[in-house]
Amino acid sequence: MKLAPEIVAAFESLARSMALMDGFALIPVEVTGPDLGRAFAAWLRERGRRTRVVEPVDEPGWRAIVASLLDDADERTTTMVLGPRALAPGMAAGLSLLNQRRDSIVSGLAHPLLWCGPLEFLKATWERAPDLWSIRGMTHRVLPGSRAPAESPLWPGVVVRDAKERLRQTLAGARAQGDAPMIARVSVQLAEALLAAGEFAEANEVIARARDEATDSGSLALLEARAASALGDMARAHRALLDATERPSTPPSHVAITGGNLGLREDAALAKRAYEEAVVTAREAGDERNAAVAQADLGVAELALGEADDALVHLEAARIALRDLGDDRGEARTLAHLGRAHAALFDARTAAACFEEALDLVRDQEDVRGEARVRCHLARAYVELGDAEKGREDAQQALALARKSGDEQLIVRAEEALAATSEHGQG
Repeated sequence: MKLAPEIVAAFESLARSMALMDGFALIPVEVTGPDLGRAFAAWLRERGRRTRVVEPVDEPGWRAIVASLLDDADERTTTMVLGPRALAPGMAAGLSLLNQRRDSIVSGLAHPLLWCGPLEFLKATWERAPDLWSIRGMTHRVLPGSRAPAESPLWPGVVVRDAKERLRQTLAGARAQGDAPMIARVSVQLAEALLAAGEFAEANEVIARARDEATDSGSLALLEARAASALGDMARAHRALLDATERPSTPPSHVAITGGNLGLREDAALAKRAYEEAVVTAREAGDERNAAVAQADLGVAELALGEADDALVHLEAARIALRDLGDDRGEARTLAHLGRAHAALFDARTAAACFEEALDLVRDQEDVRGEARVRCHLARAYVELGDAEKGREDAQQALALARKSGDEQLIVRAEEALAATSEHGQG
């Protein structure tokens, strides 16, 4: 991990405090995620201070926490416990056991014990191990910014389950019969499918022709805004959005989400307000799917604003809702953003798990761009976990997919991810 100056300064402050301590003390260290705790352990080792990390990740690990602390205890070695954001299986029992064995731990270690984790972990220790918590030193905080760039928001609309070829055939039949309502309805579905697969040029053609044929094209106007945005024509995207806004049949939540998406990169705070409005209006209309889409995009905006903790809450809620609705594509996109939020909070292990789950979903959706994006994120997560080889495999696959898509910006991102794995390997 590259250490920002603010992180190094926090590490130095903590090291100075440790140097002044004699005997046992629990030193609470609030970090946004476990990667920072591991980074501090590595930083200490580089400076000649032997450090061992105890990180229980499951019920057996937490039930054996006392033995893990006391086995191989050495007064010349710093011991660090890394805890999770959420209450893990067995953690309550483990903390209770730590409380009961406090005196054994104090005498067995005879040196400061670094107690690292998010604020939720520190609170859980205070609640479940109050005797151990009572012999603590001053709390230190390593809380760097958790901002991540806005990326690939979810779009409003319908879930399309028919294959594109079947939709093309149905559309041709509707045109042969001159059925304008059917033309509009199927054109919307085909355009949705094409946009989701990253086939923006064909989607643009389908939308343009359908808008000439349809009598009420509010949904088509929104799709035109989406297609124009993907093709980089923001002026046309905003004109199409204005057209959709003026049509009575266009759902207000769809307008708000689209407007938020078009302005997300320029003004994430304004986009956040649009998504908040969309959540409310979609729920009032009984539109559960687009309420979930708006909530996911709210998380994307919060992540761009550096509000990663709030983003986690909204993205997880949206992910569950989309899964329950059977929207695999929406769930995959939301999982990718959830992984980005965990990565921004310096938790590469949880981020990688989210990206792997998103990858399982996106590979079945003919979304070459989506798979390439997820693999770029996966590559960086595995680099942070110290597995540069696995990261390199994902980055190479991402680059191949990006080249297949012809998306120049995505190619650059994949090349950067690949370069990051090489730099790590050389280091």
